[in-house]
Amino acid sequence: MLVVGMVGWGNLHPSRLSPNEQYTHISLWSLLASPLLIGCDMTQMDDFTFNLLSNDEVIEINQDALGYSGEAGFSGGR
Repeated sequence: MLVVGMVGWGNLHPSRLSPNEQYTHISLWSLLASPLLIGCDMTQMDDFTFNLLSNDEVIEINQDALGYSGEAGFSGGR
C-alpha cells in the first residue's frame, strides 16, 4: 500500500514520509509492477500527492504491456 498524502483511520494525519521518501516509495512501486493500493483519503488529496499519484511516466513504467517488473542489471530485450 502506498503511504502518501493524508493517512490514518478516523484521525487522519499527513504521511510520516518526507517528500523524497514519497518519491522513492512511488518509484519503487512503479518498478516492481505492483498493483496500486492508495492508502490515503482521496477526498483530502493535496496537489503534491495528486501529482505524485497521477504522473503518467511513472504509471507507464508500472503498466508494462507484458507485465514485466524492473530487474537489476537488465540491459535489453527478453
